[in-house]
Amino acid sequence: MIDFLLNIITHPAFSAVTFFAGLILGNYFSIHRDRRIEFNKSAAIFRDEFVDEMIEIRKAIETRDPGKQGDFFIFHFHGKSELLSHEKAKIIFEPYVSDLKGFNAAWYDYTHGGKYSATEKDPHKHTMILRDHLDALLKFAEPK
Repeated sequence: MIDFLLNIITHPAFSAVTFFAGLILGNYFSIHRDRRIEFNKSAAIFRDEFVDEMIEIRKAIETRDPGKQGDFFIFHFHGKSELLSHEKAKIIFEPYVSDLKGFNAAWYDYTHGGKYSATEKDPHKHTMILRDHLDALLKFAEPK
């Protein structure tokens, strides 16, 4: 049995097979490493755009400040430049998302589902919903 293994290992074809197998596997893992690095960079850019908003939402929830909870224009519907920066971050990040349908649904919920409704009596509930939508959106940008 040992002689049989030695004959296989010492055969010149074995060296060629292991060389090409190593070449293919190395290339495969290198490509995945590069994709992971690119994903993490774009995810960091995407998450960075929402840090200020998440801080404001958490402050509003912790303090139960009715002025901040009821007025979503303070931190959800920013000025034109903030909305454009969110859209830009989305465009940069989209090519790296594996579940694009789920990501787009989370984006829609975040941009449309968190709007303040004048009929709702508890503005704190809207703040919690907005936080949940933003958390769902940012789950797509967790580092790998």
